[in-house]
Parts: sequence; C-alpha cells; structure tokens
Amino acid sequence: MKTFIAAVLIVASATVGAASLEDKVKATKTVEHKYQEATKDITDNVFIKYRDNLQIDTPELEVVSSSSKTVDIRITYTWRVPESVLEEIQDTLGKYFLTTLYDSKITVGTHNCNGHIGSDYCDIKDNLQRFIESKSVGTEVTLLGVRDILTYNGTGTQFPQSRKYSVVFTVDKAKVKGDPKPRLESHVYNVSGCVPFIPECSIKGIHRQ
Repeated sequence: MKTFIAAVLIVASATVGAASLEDKVKATKTVEHKYQEATKDITDNVFIKYRDNLQIDTPELEVVSSSSKTVDIRITYTWRVPESVLEEIQDTLGKYFLTTLYDSKITVGTHNCNGHIGSDYCDIKDNLQRFIESKSVGTEVTLLGVRDILTYNGTGTQFPQSRKYSVVFTVDKAKVKGDPKPRLESHVYNVSGCVPFIPECSIKGIHRQ
C-alpha cells in the first residue's frame, strides 16, 4: 500500500511540475524582444564602449604643398583602445557571434550559426548581422572649417586595438593664423549602404595609414 501511495505521489508531482506547451510558449522570448535586447547590449557595450575608450594622441600637422590661395595640410594621429576594454567587448560580442581576438584585433564572424549564437540567438542571426554591419565608430576631424570622418572598424565586424591614421585637408591659406589645432570628436555612425568615396555616402574620404 505504501509503495502504491508513493507511486501516485511521484506521478502527481511530475504532472504538477510539467509545464504545458502554452506555458512554454509564454515563457519563451519573442524574436522581437531578443532583437531589441541584443541590439541595446551591442550598442551600449560594444560600439559606445569602443567610442568612449578611444585614446587619441595629439595630432601632428605637416604642410604638404602650398599655392597662392590654399595649403594642403596632413593631419596624422595614433589612436588606441585599452586591451582590457577590447576583451570586454569580445565577451559581449561572443554572446551573439563567433568572435576571435587575435593580433590585437577583434574579428566577428556573422555567417555561422554555431556556439553561443546557435543556442539562443540563431533565429535572429541575420537581423543582428545587418545591425552590426550598419554601425561604425569613427572620429570627425575638423581644421579651419574643413572636416573629414575617419572610421576605425569598417562595417562593424572588426575592432582593432590601435592604428595610425592620416588625412590631408586643403584649407584657405588666409585662415592659417598662428598654430591652429584640429578638433576631433568621436561618434558611432550609421553606415548602412555606405560606400567610401561615393558622393551620396554619409561618410566620405576614409584614409588609413
């Protein structure tokens, strides 16, 4: 009798503990919720973190050539991101993509659906790929009214730790007074559909050295 009662209790307990299909559906995050959650995480802990931790050396200015009215000035600077920050960014990206940190550069593999992304985010992989490839961190450099934007991580799939960049500005010679300094402001840019050197592109004239 005791054995029978024990068996009944076990069956009853299993029945009570088993979630219905409806319960499981309600407990599962929607793809919309997962996408919203993931894009906020990537925005805050990848792109904005990368931007906020850029360390830019004092730019060097060099006169390249001069005419009667204009002068070509090369602006060169080195930037870097602390290695510890790069590791934190890799940890965040690793939740969603196959991510490697090699030779002081994070590379994001967006085409596979394995590992971390396979378990929780495979169903929104394509949307996340389009999202990350639409963003880029860069610095707007302005000197005497002339400006250019230099991007650091292309279409969002690479995050180098350090690089040396250079850009040449043609400025009005009459505006050069004393020792003007360039202004550098870093931002997260939307580069969806943007091809460098194409006039309609929102980021033009990308120079790397």
